[in-house]
Amino acid sequence: MQFTPEAQAIIPEKSSGLIYPVEQGFAITDKSGVPRLLVISDEGSEFCWFVSGQKKAGKYRLSITTDEDEKEFGIDGMVYEDVISLATRIYRKCQKYLAEYSAL
Repeated sequence: MQFTPEAQAIIPEKSSGLIYPVEQGFAITDKSGVPRLLVISDEGSEFCWFVSGQKKAGKYRLSITTDEDEKEFGIDGMVYEDVISLATRIYRKCQKYLAEYSAL
């Protein structure tokens, strides 16, 4: 996965996808650049989680993750608490990258 500050159609060679900021959080694409998951944060909480995010009419529609998405990103066999922990780490790391990029 590669972080980018904006949505891009080009996936860098040897990358399994992109992570970029969206209004709700951060989108995670598959190898073809299609957004499959969103990492979102609960307002007023320190917890984050994954949701399926499909773009419809210019906005992301949030729904529970599908079995296919969970398998694609390797979270299908994880314990729920570990998935929440992973989503939270990814979200915070992306916030850090975005802040660093904005400071340039």
